[in-house]
Parts: sequence; structure tokens; C-alpha cells
Amino acid sequence: MNILGKFRKKGSQWDDMLNNVDYKDLQKRIANYFYSLKTDAESKGMVCYFKKEILNAGTKFVENPCYASAVKLMEADPKLIPEVLTMKSINEISKAIITASLVGSECVKPLIKLSDEEKKFAEVYVIYEFLYFFVHIAMRSAVSLLTSEQIKKLQDLLGPVIVATTVNTFFQHEYKEMMTKMERQFYENMNNAHVEYSSLDDLSTSSSLLIKLGENVAEQCGDPMNKTIPLMIGTSTVNSLKEIDFDRLIVEAKKVL
Repeated sequence: MNILGKFRKKGSQWDDMLNNVDYKDLQKRIANYFYSLKTDAESKGMVCYFKKEILNAGTKFVENPCYASAVKLMEADPKLIPEVLTMKSINEISKAIITASLVGSECVKPLIKLSDEEKKFAEVYVIYEFLYFFVHIAMRSAVSLLTSEQIKKLQDLLGPVIVATTVNTFFQHEYKEMMTKMERQFYENMNNAHVEYSSLDDLSTSSSLLIKLGENVAEQCGDPMNKTIPLMIGTSTVNSLKEIDFDRLIVEAKKVL
């Protein structure tokens, strides 16, 4: 697949490539890209020079990350196109996971029987339980479709996007030290959930995988003995997975990983 050749022209092809791109995330990655080139050269006792048009386009994009500045940068340095395509695929997977998690959590909200203060946190942690679950399902698809190297790259890219969109959204007013602690805890819980879910069977409306999700959600609701919650979320979760079609998203990501 000739990725570079496919997107050299303006118009709808740029639209296709940049559709659903997270420009703030891309801004960080582009800044890191230029910084890594500079530091790599310095570590070898060399100086890294950029073409004037690339440096100008890169500076403008970092200062104002948007569609127009992204197009200018891609035109100036086509080598960045695979980077953009990779993040587009990662963002689409992330968006599917987060959307499904929010839908699942909405079904459970009326069943949270806690005080108002406790309920605010419980609603967030319920979303997290769904996130852990859907990330695990995405990785199940990845194991059957990607190489071990591609799986590692997917994990390395997907994790920070999920964390940035969830932990940072819900707790953005916390101190930096607290945010770091919450992010670390999120990763630990996500990894623990992955290990837990990995020992369970495949999906069906009565699978042990969905039952375990229901039990985890019920515990976050403050009502671990509630048998209604696993039953309620089983069918809705399977329906969400049919709409997402992780296999299709992973296959698309495979082209650029």
C-alpha cells in the first residue's frame, strides 16, 4: 500500500485522512517528532537541520493545530502522513471504546444507590469498568489479527489516548501529583481487568465474560449482590459490540501499524 502516494493531492483525500483526527493529540506527537529528530542528532554529535518550509509549517501547526495547518504540514513533509494515519486509526478505536462505555454506564446510573457525593465518583468508576472491558475486547480482536509487534504498538498508542480522554476529563481540576496517581491507578486497574477477563470464555449474552463485567459494575454501584445489573448490561453490551465491529477497526489499523 503506497500511503505516501495516496494522499499527495488536495481535496477530498485530505478530508478522508484528517477526518476524526484529534488535532491536540497530533500536536503533541508532531512536537515530539521534531524534538526526537533534534535530540537523536545531538546524541550522535550532529546538528539536525530542517527545510525552511517544513520548519515553518511545523511551527504553525504546533501553534495552531487545525485542518488547514495540518494540510500545509503534510504537503511540506509527506513522511508525516503515516504518523497521521496511525493516530486516526487509534482515535477511531478509542472513540468506539469510549462511546460504548458511556452508553453502558447510562443504563446503570438509575441503579446506583449511594449518597449524592458518593454517586458522582461511582458513576465515573462505572464508566471505567466498561472501558476496561471494551479495551480488553479490542485487544482480543488484535491478538487474532495483528503481529506481536503490531499489538505492542497498538497498546502503546491506545492506552495514553484512553487515559487522556477519560482520567483527564473527569479529574482535570486535580493537582498534577494527584492526576499522575490516578493515571497510574487507571493503568493498573486496566491491566488487572485484562488478566481477569483473559481467563474467561468468549462473548454471548450469558457468557462468564459479561457476567464478570456485570459483577464489577455492580460492585462500583455499591450493590455487589444486585443480580439485576449483570442481566441488564449483558444484552446491551453485546449490541454495542455488534455496532462497533472491533475486527473491522483493527484491520484498518493494521494497515498503518
